[in-house]
Amino acid sequence: MSLVQTIKSLNPGYMLTEEEFQNLLSQERSRRDRSGSEFALILFKTEEKKYHKGYAARLIRAMFSRKRSIDELGWYDQERIGVILPSTNQEGARKFASDIENKTRSRYAYPLVSISAYSG
Repeated sequence: MSLVQTIKSLNPGYMLTEEEFQNLLSQERSRRDRSGSEFALILFKTEEKKYHKGYAARLIRAMFSRKRSIDELGWYDQERIGVILPSTNQEGARKFASDIENKTRSRYAYPLVSISAYSG
């Protein structure tokens, strides 16, 4: 089973498609430009060859259990899952990523994370 199929079979909640995610990211950038509001973008690499079986399931469940109602999860591209965190600074984004890392870390896998914070 591919990573995408594994994630779809979990069905923990709705994940945006790559197109939907990119559109929402563009909207957040526009909102930041207009109002000066901040947001953070976290990318989790999901290259399945590097991870032990079951890692994707833990990653997706952890993200859905940790996200707020205003946060959005989706495919940033074919290898990365993105999380948009409105009204979140760099410190808040690091805390989110750290929580996910702690929930998913195993002797087989360590999440590869990229964090970007945007402020007005």
